[in-house]
Parts: sequence; structure tokens; C-alpha cells
Amino acid sequence: EGFAPLHWAALGGHKDVATFLVESRADVTRADSQGRTTLMNACANGHAEVASLLVPLSAVDAKDVNMWTALHFAANDGQKECVELLCDNGCDVNLQDLDQCTAMQYAAANGHVGVGDVLLKSECNPKVTDKDGWMSLTYAANDGHLEAVEYLANVLLQRGSDLKELVDVDGCTPLHHAAANGHLAVVESL
Repeated sequence: EGFAPLHWAALGGHKDVATFLVESRADVTRADSQGRTTLMNACANGHAEVASLLVPLSAVDAKDVNMWTALHFAANDGQKECVELLCDNGCDVNLQDLDQCTAMQYAAANGHVGVGDVLLKSECNPKVTDKDGWMSLTYAANDGHLEAVEYLANVLLQRGSDLKELVDVDGCTPLHHAAANGHLAVVESL
């Protein structure tokens, strides 16, 4: 996979090893065969201490072959402390991957409300759509994450959105997706 020793240390959260390798001039920006950096590895696994060592030496918005950034990895896996670190260090919270998904859409799809809150406070746009016209609310509703649905619906309503008008490329709303997947509590909420 093209992992260097620093990739392995970041992946495993071994701060002492990562510190030694960085001080020994290991290439912090080196990517593996999939374009993943050491920072992505640390953030994907919630190793905020290692990530904090790497952030000042890294391009926080570097992308892998799927156009995922460290923020995509952290948000997808609910790594709130890493998301906060990346946001505090100027990452672009609205970058989209190959499917045009943002970190917020991955957080919503996995029900990570705390991560979504950090992203919204960092100026994330909850109305960004992917290639199929799905927003973060659509992902949360489709997967039955009631707390995320209620949170995002409230944010969108406060910003003047009409939830009935939030349609994807097939003309479906988040309510359609919740109903299609049998998520009664989400249907009742929407």
C-alpha cells in the first residue's frame, strides 16, 4: 500500500513513535498508493494527539484518490476531537469528494450529531448536495438517525428552508427516504 513507518505510527496512534519519526525528518506529506497521508490516518482513527503533531506540518486539505480529506475521514468515523482540530486549523469544511459529498454528509449518514455541530459552527453549508441531490438531512433520514434528522431539520428551518422543497434528482425529499426505509420515528419527526 505504500505505507511509510510514519503512516503506521499515525494509524496506530503511537505519538512517541510519530514524534521520533517527525524529529528524524520523516516525510509528513508522503501519501500512500491511495493518496492517503499520515494526517488522514491519524484522523480516521481518532488519534488527535498524533494529528495535532502532524497538522502544522501537513496540508490539511490534501485529498486521496477518492478526493477525501482528513476531515472526511474524521467526520465519517465520528472523530469529533480530530474534526475540531482540523476546523481550528483552517480546513475547508465544504470540500466535496468524487461523489460530491462533504464531511457533513458523512457525519449525518452515520448519525454523528456532535461532529455535525462542530462543522456547522465552522460555516459548513448543510444544503450542499451530492451527485444525486442528497443533502446531509437526506442522508440522516435515509439511514434513520433521528437525533441527526431533528438537529439538521431545525438548522434548515431556522435558515428559512421549507423541508418539502428539499428534493433530490429523483424528486424525493428526506421524508420520502425515511418512509422508504421504514424509519417511523424519522417520518413522524419530518
